[in-house]
Amino acid sequence: AEYKNYADHEKIERERLNAITVDTVNPYEQQSEVEHRIRSERSRSGYSAFAKRGYRDAVNGYFSYRVTVLPNKPMAVQVTYSGNEGPSFVDGVRLERHFHISIDGEIIASEKLDRKRPHQLFEVLYPIPSELTKGKHQVELKFASEINQIAGSVYGIRIIDLSAMR
Repeated sequence: AEYKNYADHEKIERERLNAITVDTVNPYEQQSEVEHRIRSERSRSGYSAFAKRGYRDAVNGYFSYRVTVLPNKPMAVQVTYSGNEGPSFVDGVRLERHFHISIDGEIIASEKLDRKRPHQLFEVLYPIPSELTKGKHQVELKFASEINQIAGSVYGIRIIDLSAMR
């Protein structure tokens, strides 16, 4: 009975999330990245056995995707991260996982991953200011690091219609 309740709850939550999702990007998956016209500089992708899914990050660089938005609705970006991510050594240099998230060149958030949620995946919801989507059906979503920093790792991206949330 407990398993059935858990499975039913998971199914309901998955259906609710799908109902409010406008677009999704699966980093590392070639088809998804090509469909969303990935652009990148000093970016890399890989597969995490822990997360059982792919990710993308950028060392001293960026990666971006063209994502679908609704022009007259409040939107948000939901990003999936791993709680195991934090500072990393690249070529003997310690790099922080600190980066900016922007829509069409306008920064909407800054994020720093620091291993605060070990052994779990977690999502962060970033509201998109309505002026950045007004009259648009697609925008460029970009994750960019500064010098000696890493953008990501990003394990999943969803564009959410906030007006459809209950």
